[in-house]
Amino acid sequence: MYRYKSETQSTFLIVPFAIKSSYEETIEKITNAEFVKKKNNESEKIWKEESFNQHRLFAHINRLIDKDSIHKNEAIGTRFALKHEARATFNLPKNNNDLMEFTPDGQKFQFAISGVHFYLFETQTGFVVFDIKYPIGQEIDDIILCNYYLKKIYQYKDELRYFKRTGKNTYDEEKVSFCQLVQEFLSNVTVDTYFEEIKKLPSYALIYSSVLMDSNYNSVQDNNKQLLTYLFRMRRSFKETYAAAPSEYDPDNNDEIIQLFENSFWGVSLEGAAHIAYLKNDESDTFFKETHAANIRDVYFYLYILVLNQYYTLQYFSILASRLPATLEEYLEDKKDAQKDMESLKSKMVFFILRCSFKQVSFITHQTALYEMFRRVLRIEDLMDELHLEIEALSSITEMEKSKRSKKIENIILAVTTGFVILSTINDSTGLISFIDNSHWPANKSYTPWIATPLWGGIGLGGIYLVRKILELRKK
Repeated sequence: MYRYKSETQSTFLIVPFAIKSSYEETIEKITNAEFVKKKNNESEKIWKEESFNQHRLFAHINRLIDKDSIHKNEAIGTRFALKHEARATFNLPKNNNDLMEFTPDGQKFQFAISGVHFYLFETQTGFVVFDIKYPIGQEIDDIILCNYYLKKIYQYKDELRYFKRTGKNTYDEEKVSFCQLVQEFLSNVTVDTYFEEIKKLPSYALIYSSVLMDSNYNSVQDNNKQLLTYLFRMRRSFKETYAAAPSEYDPDNNDEIIQLFENSFWGVSLEGAAHIAYLKNDESDTFFKETHAANIRDVYFYLYILVLNQYYTLQYFSILASRLPATLEEYLEDKKDAQKDMESLKSKMVFFILRCSFKQVSFITHQTALYEMFRRVLRIEDLMDELHLEIEALSSITEMEKSKRSKKIENIILAVTTGFVILSTINDSTGLISFIDNSHWPANKSYTPWIATPLWGGIGLGGIYLVRKILELRKK
């Protein structure tokens, strides 16, 4: 089978995470993070804030990650780019286009890390994104296979290197680890989880990739099968040896595939998102080489990031919910902190629904269709249903606690009332006995103890009951 080459391509390696500290505090730390220049020992910022180049999205969607917006309250996240001058601080090649060597399992690939972006959302979830740039004309099979290894960032963390010039004809080998880079980028914030991690290091990344097949491609039946085979492997980042079901290659009956143009297909899975297109040798070729390629890197990726934020935020809520007390008794044991955590989580959930979850994004039909597909494949609506159940559960626990507190108050009132009754009985009994003792009846005063004894015994038993009840209430 013919091995096609890429006319243009884009690959993003995406590492999700969640932080413990607040969004505002973390943004301040990232904004103020500095490195020291070797030339003059001057300090300079590591990250610079950036916006996306959106096209015909709804106004409020445009402003969800926008550093220049005058409507700051509308923004739900921030995007930073690693400054070119700061690359050496993290042991990255100084030049964005310098090729690195990746050698997993005896294979050999080359690519450049042409850029790094850092995303953080008010939901306390975020993403580190590496822009992977393969050499011009790279075979598509090699891109897919390399991405398969790249996504396993923990397993192959020691297989990436480049050679740094140290003299006229001398070089030093420098090793680079995506795991280590992510840790260093987040070194001044407290990471709560990477969602998939080993030894507190991220273990897997998502792959967002796009290729435009070279002009040798012709839209005939055999070639169309090859294109759909590529699309399956790209969206899952699978090796060629994976034996997929026939339905994986059926664009008409597979929810993971959408065809937006005659020569353009998208595939989405839980492992990532992929786009593949071919040239038609007509006036549309320029559009696909330039405008469409730029849109894939900007507007379509922007929509994908927004859905990923929804997906991982909903997962993070479940993680936070699992840390709450398992029973009402445990809740009451540490009531103050537990109540604070529950109210905080409930507040985050409500604001997420109000500000971060939306079904419509664009005035353009195919952009909206792709966004809806991102949400459908990542099962956002199912996760939203679970979120509503979690909110109801939190409310139920609060109501149970209120009910128990109300019952406790009723018991206290009952105990106090009983005490008043006992005191009143004592007073009345004392008067009765005094009356009998001072009266002329009966003539034989020996009956007085027989009257007083039951009265004082009943009063004593009532007093014992009252003391036991108060002690029980104190324990609760």
